[in-house]
Amino acid sequence: MRITLLAIGTRGDIQPLVALGAGLQHTGRHPICFVIGHSREGGTFGSGQAMDSARLGGTPSRRAA
Repeated sequence: MRITLLAIGTRGDIQPLVALGAGLQHTGRHPICFVIGHSREGGTFGSGQAMDSARLGGTPSRRAA
């Protein structure tokens, strides 16, 4: 089963969804995490994870406009 996760915010907001995605992978699912936000690592939060991820440009306030 494929699951899409959308994380919006700072690393503190994003990291719990990365952990959720890792847990889903261990149960045989295939999550992908899309990120909108201000990760200081430039969106590389998932580099140590086997989960697919993509960083969407902009900030949460600009995306809502």
